[in-house]
Amino acid sequence: MKLLRITSQDNQGVIKSFLNQDLKLEPFSQVALGQLSAHVLTDSIIVTQANNKFTFKTTGSGDLREVYLTLGTYDSKNFQVLLDDLNKKVNEAIGILSTDGAKITITNTSNIGRQAQIHKGKDGKIYINFKQGPSIAHFDDLKANVFNTSLTIAGDKEDTYVIKSTAVTPDLTYAHSTYQTFPLGKGCAVHRVRINTLTGDNTNNAGYTLSLTKKNPDLFFKGTAAPGLLIGDISYAIALPDPFAATGTYKYILNGVQTNTTLVPSATTGQNADTTSIEIVQGKIRLVVYQNDPANTDEPHTRVLYEEPYDASDLYGVYSLHGIATALSLRRMKFTSDPYLDTVYGEPGLSDLTGSKPGFQSTKATIHTINFNNELGEYLGFQNLSYTLTAKYASFRPESIFKGNIKNDAFLVEFQNLQLDSYDTFVQQRKNILALIPYDDINDQVSYDSSNLNFLDLNNKEPINITSLNLRLLTGDYSTPNLFGLTSLVLYFKPKGE
Repeated sequence: MKLLRITSQDNQGVIKSFLNQDLKLEPFSQVALGQLSAHVLTDSIIVTQANNKFTFKTTGSGDLREVYLTLGTYDSKNFQVLLDDLNKKVNEAIGILSTDGAKITITNTSNIGRQAQIHKGKDGKIYINFKQGPSIAHFDDLKANVFNTSLTIAGDKEDTYVIKSTAVTPDLTYAHSTYQTFPLGKGCAVHRVRINTLTGDNTNNAGYTLSLTKKNPDLFFKGTAAPGLLIGDISYAIALPDPFAATGTYKYILNGVQTNTTLVPSATTGQNADTTSIEIVQGKIRLVVYQNDPANTDEPHTRVLYEEPYDASDLYGVYSLHGIATALSLRRMKFTSDPYLDTVYGEPGLSDLTGSKPGFQSTKATIHTINFNNELGEYLGFQNLSYTLTAKYASFRPESIFKGNIKNDAFLVEFQNLQLDSYDTFVQQRKNILALIPYDDINDQVSYDSSNLNFLDLNNKEPINITSLNLRLLTGDYSTPNLFGLTSLVLYFKPKGE
């Protein structure tokens, strides 16, 4: 038996050794790997102020949005932090507000319902997607999710859908409710409703609550034994529970706590009736009432009841009616669900521009553009600095696999100048694979020390004299690794049967 140690400092796993004297191998010799040690340099990016800018557009005529990534070093251990940071900041930048007198609304209604999704696909590539969820009532869901037959939902299209309670007396609880099946979108999203009719007085009628909850509403409303919604379950809400009382003002609810405002309903019937809207825009969640100035119905106003930074959590839409069937009804339900979860769409209504209403959503295909700096684009697998797509659903796919998350359960040791009896089904052919080596991804080290040598046949029918040995260290998919320092391995040769 012969022992041979060879070393290399090649950073791509090439191991070449020229022998000072020939290594003579008898016919039908065998070879085994005894020990191996190598250090893997994981791909990383250092994000600095010089390279942390990413820009994009979701409409051809829109402004170029700029986002700035959090500074730091990102590699295979924390790359998801970088992707989450980029995803969050792109979503925060999709929608922006514009001011027209006293009306503050979302600029460019093509962005209503639009959400970015930046993630690693099954093919190991980073996808940058922009998808739009339509601003619609989701009629079938609302009808199917009515709690204990407490509401009726009628109509034959978006512009005629109306919600009414089945109550014959006012009920200030949340017993008369329905809800959206999927959570609200996380980019630029809206949860809206408009008053259709609201008449009576504080002895015979009441109002409504438009809310969002972080808990799946199935927990409150599904099944005959469901407990129903309580105020403590509400994360955000605009409430007009008792508009005819002496303190009949709008209120907002934050994490189960209700706060009064001084805002009173402006109009409660017709096209100028108030619209309540919970919106995610510019990284904030806003609780807004759109209403006309009573003195001038041509001058809409935006009344912001409350706003705070949005934490990207799942939020489910709920509609609760407190008034009676003959004197309270709601219409123009507009909810932009998460477009990556909800794939069943109807057609958006187009009658949201009249009176006090915010602008309607546009769902046409738009021009999407993304722009990288050299380092960020290359790290994510994109070879160009700029990409453009015209589509309703834009999906930017890079040319290369994301190097920051190339992980291997094992590495391969392959002979390049000796033929072995070995076969690899991954490439469906014979390969000169000497051994499979486990990878320690905690310490970024390839280490092997066999206590039981596994010899493979060389199948040399005649004696051979070897003057050099050429081997490669490869990843499990035959990619070239990125190594640093000294790579060392020990080989054992022996005649067959020894």
